[in-house]
Order: sequence, then structure tokens, then C-alpha cells
Amino acid sequence: VLDGSYIPSTQEEKDLFTEQQKYIYAVLEAKVLTDVGKTFVRAHEHDFDGQAVYNKLKVHHLKSTKAMIDSSAILTYITSARLGNGEWKGSTEGFILHWQDQVRLYERQVPTSDHFSDSQKRTMLENAVQSITELRQVKNNADLEKAKSGIVLTYDQYSSLLLSAAVAHDNQTSSKRTKQQIFTHEYLPHEDATDSFDIETPVSIVQAFASMTNQAKPTSYDNKPRMSKEQWYTLSEKERLLWDQFDDRAKAVILGLVQPTPTSKPVIKSGGTNALKGHKVNLHEISAYDFLQTNMHEFMTRNLIDDPNLDDHPQVDSETPDTNIDDPNDTVLINAAKSAKPKLSPGDIQRVMSKSSTRSINMARIVYTTSASRISGAKTMSLIDRGANGGLAGDDVRVIFKTNRCVDIRGIDNHQITGIDIGTVGGVVDTHKGPVIAIMHQYALLGKGSSIHAPGQMEHFKNQVYDKSKIVGGKQAIITLDGYMIPLYVKDGLVRLKIRPYTDGEFDDLPHVFLTSESDWDPSVLDSVGDDDSDMWFDS
Repeated sequence: VLDGSYIPSTQEEKDLFTEQQKYIYAVLEAKVLTDVGKTFVRAHEHDFDGQAVYNKLKVHHLKSTKAMIDSSAILTYITSARLGNGEWKGSTEGFILHWQDQVRLYERQVPTSDHFSDSQKRTMLENAVQSITELRQVKNNADLEKAKSGIVLTYDQYSSLLLSAAVAHDNQTSSKRTKQQIFTHEYLPHEDATDSFDIETPVSIVQAFASMTNQAKPTSYDNKPRMSKEQWYTLSEKERLLWDQFDDRAKAVILGLVQPTPTSKPVIKSGGTNALKGHKVNLHEISAYDFLQTNMHEFMTRNLIDDPNLDDHPQVDSETPDTNIDDPNDTVLINAAKSAKPKLSPGDIQRVMSKSSTRSINMARIVYTTSASRISGAKTMSLIDRGANGGLAGDDVRVIFKTNRCVDIRGIDNHQITGIDIGTVGGVVDTHKGPVIAIMHQYALLGKGSSIHAPGQMEHFKNQVYDKSKIVGGKQAIITLDGYMIPLYVKDGLVRLKIRPYTDGEFDDLPHVFLTSESDWDPSVLDSVGDDDSDMWFDS
């Protein structure tokens, strides 16, 4: 079917080909999700001609105007990409492999006559890495060898030597990274290694990051507001993390380098036990240490779910109490112990939840969890929550499919987030048989923070969730219908599942394991009221 020139000859081949056409058409109908692709598929819903659909897709992606635009963007990247200017977020080896893969993609989309020669590819690659001394030395050595013996390295030979030098360079720089990062709070945001580019990263993402980096790049480090070394070491680790979240203007105001504007004069309530109630002072009249100490609770709770602007979310109902909280239909509940603090800030996680028709997720007490992204490894550690009655997908999984259903998420004091799409997500998890793609249907697609998994939803699909710590005799694992054992982790009393977004290649290569059913999830299917005769139950 994927061979556009194939024509069956015998009647038996024709009959077989007809069935193969139907099968491939069904695959394309399910998996082709672009607007143009859907148009091609629907044009053949009367004859199920999978071969014709595939040929149209192939022409569109390799020879159409869109393909020409895509190839032009790739060509721009190939000829202009430079390592060492801050636009590539990843290893030097990864940059070289990514660059070579873009050359492959470009040559796949253009006629053979427009392909690069080996000498052209080598020259462009030399220019791309010339700012790194160790990689530039590979070219210098090759030129020296050419002058001595007349031997010219081929592009493949040069690439092989360059990759070896890149691996050595990465190993050398990684050993120095800790020392280099000590004072990064004074200059640039921290680099998150979990978000590094790799060979799968599209050119559009790299270029977008480059544009953002160039816009944010300071004109001079000397103009950056920063603490003295003595001030920095006075702060605790949490306070340093808070300091890194301020922009340069706020840092300058706190350090007294600029005066706050009269229209937005920042004030702060004194946090001391002997302070007068409502006492206000200007930011430039207090030390950075006092400012961070006073505002520690507010800033940590505002960052609980990795979204400092959550208080601006248009769908949050933070004031209206729920008048019908007993309705069991189509709800996802979020239980959490109330903080002992007084009135909560607008960005507090306890404000972010529900009112009616919602699903619920059990969160730990705010004072202990703070921001998940600040806990070591939490970026890939989702939460197994026995108090949740439906799954919530964060940014540690990839969305595979959206349904036409929505759900509300309810939590503390009946606050809610409304209209969240329901869909299917997937991520890579480790098992005793190696990594697999965990597929989770009927999850609320929040798309922020760590995912939250409801054991009841998994168990209803006949998977076994053992979420009791090994310290108290538990198995601490999920055992799937397929016999895969997925380890769980317990940190600060919370049960965690290590998961991360999959790459396109992993989705094709790794086994798929289903943790929940794709049927519409109704948490009330787990309802159990127990024995009606309570006296008999207590007697027994």
C-alpha cells in the first residue's frame, strides 16, 4: 500500500490488496491529525484507498509549497547555526548530531541536484563549531595533515573526529559545571538540563529559543543588579531560589539601586511578632534578607504548581462557594489539608479548585510541598494520589488525543478550575523489563506541573497499585495487566511515579502499556456504601 507504483495482478492479490487498503486507511484516519492530512483522508472515505491517501501525504510533505517553506527554514538553520553563542541548549555532541540530521531532512525534501557536496557540508559544519577551541582544533589538525602528506579528510572522517572531540569537551565541561554555576544568580537564569535540546528538537523550537535568548541577553554583566558575596551566603537555599525568580528591576529596587515609581510604590507588611499591625515600609528601606524572610510563605505557595501567574487564570473561581457539592456525577475532587495561614494569596494552590461537576486530587499540606520543580527530581516525579478520583495530566507527559468532553477540577474551599479538556496522554516509565510508554486515557489535560494519578482509576482497569511504602511492608509498585512492574518512589511521605515525555522515536519503538480505560471515566463506579445492617457488621 505504501508503494505508489504497486498494482495487483491476480484476483487473489486484488482481494488481499483491498483488505490491506482498508487497514492502512483506518490507520491513517486515526493517526493523521493535521488539517491537510484529514482532508486527504476524508476525500477517500468512500473507497478506503489508503494508497492514494499516503501518496498525497507524501507529495504534500516532500514536494508541496509547505515542503518548500519547511526546507527553506531548515536551510537557513543549516547555514547560520553557530555553537557557543547561547542559542543551543544542550551538549556539543547533541548539536553536531542535530545539525547533521537537519541536513538529512533538507536533502530528503529537495531534488538530488540540490544536495550538498561533502566539501560543502564539511565547510558549513566547520563554521558552525569554530567558536569552540577543542572542535576548531580538529580542523587545524586536518589542515596540518593535508599540508604534510597531502591527505584530505572526507566529510565522514571529519565528522567522526569531530564527534570524538565533542564527547571529550562535554565530559570536561560537565566536571566544571558545579563551580561555574555558583554565582549564576547574579547573571543569567539557571539552565534546566531536563529541557535540553536533542536530535528530535525541531528547528522552529531552536530558533524560537535563540530569539528569546537574544532578547533577554544583558548588554553588560556589570549592569546587572546583584548582591555581594556576603549577602548571598547569608540567605538560605530557599531564599536564594526566591531571589532568582525576581527580574532585574525588582532586584534593583530591593537592593536600593533605583527608587520605586510613585504610582506603584511597593510596600510590605512587617513580619515581626512585635511589629505594629499594618506597618508599611518602602522596599528600598529594608534589606533583601528581611524582604525574603517576610514574604517566604507567599512566594513559595505562589510557585506550588510552577505557574506564578496562576492568580490571573480567567477560569478560576476563587470566591463563590459551592452550593451543590454532593453531586457525584462527572467530578474530579482535590483534597488537601488546609494551611494554618490566614487569608490565602490569590496565587495559592488552595484557591485553584472547584464548584460543581468536578474531579478531585489530593494535595499534600502546602507548607511542606512548596513548588514541585524545586524538589530534586520532582520534574519527572508525578504523584500517585489515593485521594484523587481522576487523573490530571501535567507537563511531564505528552498529549496523544483530546476527546470532546471537559471536566472541572475542584479542591479546597470548593474552588475550581473549569472547562479542562479530557484526553489521552503518554510518557516513558521504567519497568523491570525496561522502559515502556505508559498510556493513560481519560485524564484532565491541565498541561502544567507534575501529573497526578488516581489509583482507583487504574485499579478499575484491572491494574494493581501498591502505593504503601516498603518501610511499612508495602510493595511500592504498579503491576499492569501485561505483567509489567513499574516501581514507585516515596518522598516526604508522598508516593511518586517517575515519568517523562516520550520522543517520537520512542513512541514508535517502545512497548505501550495501558494504565486506564479509554471508556468515559465516571468515578462513581467505585462507590461502595458497605453493609446496610451496621450492628451486624460491628458485631462480626
